[in-house]
Amino acid sequence: MKITDVRTIRLRAEIPSEGQVFSRSGIRNSRSATLVQVETDKAITGLGSCSGNGELIEFIVANVLKPLLIGMDPTEIDAIWDKAYVRGGHKEFGTRGIGVVALSGVDIALWDILGKVRGVPLYQLLGGKCRDKVPVYATALYPEEPSHVAKRARGFAEQGFHGVKIKVGFDLEQDIRIVRAVRDELGKDFVIMTD
Repeated sequence: MKITDVRTIRLRAEIPSEGQVFSRSGIRNSRSATLVQVETDKAITGLGSCSGNGELIEFIVANVLKPLLIGMDPTEIDAIWDKAYVRGGHKEFGTRGIGVVALSGVDIALWDILGKVRGVPLYQLLGGKCRDKVPVYATALYPEEPSHVAKRARGFAEQGFHGVKIKVGFDLEQDIRIVRAVRDELGKDFVIMTD
């Protein structure tokens, strides 16, 4: 099997005002991602995704990674990493940053292909099942009146989330009041994280 094409698909969605995320860098009113599609001569296509500057990712995939990967066996993931990162790619885009983000999208697509070729889910390729359930947490708590944040955290707990992540970093005293209010509302055993 050989890689015949590597393409990107840029996605972008506007976030309604009630769901917008804010941080010290401003309000995020949209969300974007870049899909990376690796096609083969056996009509098996792998799909990966990555986030970051879609225009740069698209450029790196088309002009750096694709020329290196065309004709390679997509199931030889280590050999692809060796060629695209160890022996060649890092000279073009460094050992971290947006170039590695682009390569990560390709990597995910390669694992998708390998799973399809072998007829097994990805988790089996990565060592097998290790649990029946995955604990999840909610991450939609932003600075506002501490009692309102605590009430929203209670709602997440009632929905079955094992923890919450609270956005902090705007005002230390306010951050402390919010975390205390959530702790008082949910008790000492509930998981509280900050971002």
